[in-house]
Amino acid sequence: MSVNDEMMEKIIAVLAERIGTDCGINAAWTYDLGPHGHLYVDCKTAPHRISREKGGGDCVFTLSLEDLWRLMSGQVDSQSVFTQGKIRLSGNMPLVLKIDTLLGTYRVAQGA
Repeated sequence: MSVNDEMMEKIIAVLAERIGTDCGINAAWTYDLGPHGHLYVDCKTAPHRISREKGGGDCVFTLSLEDLWRLMSGQVDSQSVFTQGKIRLSGNMPLVLKIDTLLGTYRVAQGA
């Protein structure tokens, strides 16, 4: 298994833990990770589903695999990644804020 595959599996595990089986957000979203593929998070189904496919959804987060790992592991917060231009967002912006809160990625890195 490559380093990138290991990182992807860790990200999926963190996402699964944070969204649980019924997170209360009736939405789906995609992480577009460029050459490393996609992650599709479907919280419209019960139990929720995370897959390594291009799914679209209500919003799309475009960023690198490394930056997504840094977000999920608490090394950086979403505001820092956004202001540095390392993430692009499209779709339902109020939903983006709900997802950010659900995942805890809004917190100040390592200080929250």
